[in-house]
Amino acid sequence: MNRTLLFAALLAGAVLAPQVALADAMSSHDAMSATTPTMICRAAHPDEKATAMTADTHTPLVCRTVDMKKMPDMSKMTSASDADKAWRQFWQIQMNSL
Repeated sequence: MNRTLLFAALLAGAVLAPQVALADAMSSHDAMSATTPTMICRAAHPDEKATAMTADTHTPLVCRTVDMKKMPDMSKMTSASDADKAWRQFWQIQMNSL
């Protein structure tokens, strides 16, 4: 393969990679129902009542369901970094409310 063709292929991959990642994120978001129960857990403090426990180490956990109806609308995202930022913000809010 000549160098120009190789460079063009690498450049095309670098340019298309964010769009592919965004499309993948959007397709998995669309496939997930807003009614699908999702749990988020953290280690329980010693004075808290555990709602779950890890199987291997028996670490007590406090868990709750996440309201997936509050997920960011991925259809409005224009780049992979926008989608990433929205997801990180969504999960940070969920973790802070746990």
